[in-house]
Amino acid sequence: MQIHVARDGHRMGPFSLEEVNRQLAAGSLSLSDLAWYEGIPNWVPLSEVPGVGTASSVPGPAAPAVAPASGAVAADSSYGGFWIRLAAYILDVIILGIPIAILRFALNPSDPSSGHPVLVFVLTIVIEVAYFAGFWSSGLQATLGQRICGLRVVSATDFGKISFGRATGRFFAMILSGLIFCIGFLMIAFTERKQGLHDMIAGTYVIKE
Repeated sequence: MQIHVARDGHRMGPFSLEEVNRQLAAGSLSLSDLAWYEGIPNWVPLSEVPGVGTASSVPGPAAPAVAPASGAVAADSSYGGFWIRLAAYILDVIILGIPIAILRFALNPSDPSSGHPVLVFVLTIVIEVAYFAGFWSSGLQATLGQRICGLRVVSATDFGKISFGRATGRFFAMILSGLIFCIGFLMIAFTERKQGLHDMIAGTYVIKE
C-alpha cells in the first residue's frame, strides 16, 4: 500500500506503510496529518489508516529525511501539467460536441447553424456547467477526458472532493482564464503546483492518479 500524506495543503510521498511508521517514530510525520491511499474516496487523518502506528516503536533503518511540510511539496510529476491537461480538455470538447450538435439540430433541423442563437448559447452553457461541475464534484472528481488522462480535481486545502457550487465557480473562472488571452491557462506551465488562474480562484489542484 502506497500512502500519500498532506499537511497544510502540501503533499508528500507516496510512502510505504513501513516508511510512514518510521517517519512517525522520527517525528517527521504526525498522526494528525492527512493521508490518502488507493481505495478510499477522500483524505483521512493518518491515525485512521490501517497499520499506521503499530510498528512505530520497532527499530529499523534510518528513514529518508523529509523536509518540514511548510517547505515540502510533492514532485511536479504529482500535479497535472499543461500538456496533459490540454489533452484532457480536447477530449472533453469532443465529448461535449455530441450533445451540443444534437441540441442545435433539434432546435432547427433544416439549418442547425442558424436557429435560435441566444437559446443555443444559454443551453450550451447549462450543458457545460452540468458536465464540468457535475463530474468535478462527483465521486470521480474528474471529467471523462481527465479520467482518461489519469487526472483528478481536488481541494487545495485537504486534497478532498470539492462541492458542486465550488466546481461551478471553477468553471466560470476557467472562462475567465481564457478571456484574458488564455494567460490563465498558460500559468499552469509556470506555477509551482501547476495551477491555472481558475485553480487559484477556486482553491483547487489537478493531480495525477
